[in-house]
Amino acid sequence: MNASSPVVIRPAIPSDIPFITEMYELVEGTGAPRWRTDGSTPNPYSTDWIATYFDRTPDNQQVFVAADDHDAPLGYVWVLTLTDFDSHLPHGHIAGVAVAPHAGGKGIGRTLVEAAEVWCQSQQVGEVTLHCYIGNEKAHALYLHLGYEDEWYQMRKAL
Repeated sequence: MNASSPVVIRPAIPSDIPFITEMYELVEGTGAPRWRTDGSTPNPYSTDWIATYFDRTPDNQQVFVAADDHDAPLGYVWVLTLTDFDSHLPHGHIAGVAVAPHAGGKGIGRTLVEAAEVWCQSQQVGEVTLHCYIGNEKAHALYLHLGYEDEWYQMRKAL
């Protein structure tokens, strides 16, 4: 892929499952908390788990893939609508976004986040949330640049 190659954002298809799984594993290496990587909890993004999305195609979720001019995937974003605990209002939530290392630095992450935001607007929600691992400074900087604001620390303790 060169700088002038077109990037197409399209809905994910079942043949994208291995790519999405690979990208998820890549993101887990950017600062995932211990409980996500030590085997104490099941991997929520296993190939089988991701495949269930395509089996049930929920109305409140969409997975988009950025693809090159040969339809090879370059990145993905998984977006859904949730109900806010405090306000009880619906909002969009970007559950996952990743760009393949060879495609980084070309604006694909920004394009994927923007596609998720457009989808959220089509779902009649007024805001979007996302999580970013502490330590994933590159992604955190992108989200701040795109207008996202730091809200709080989410903490966890095993019992």
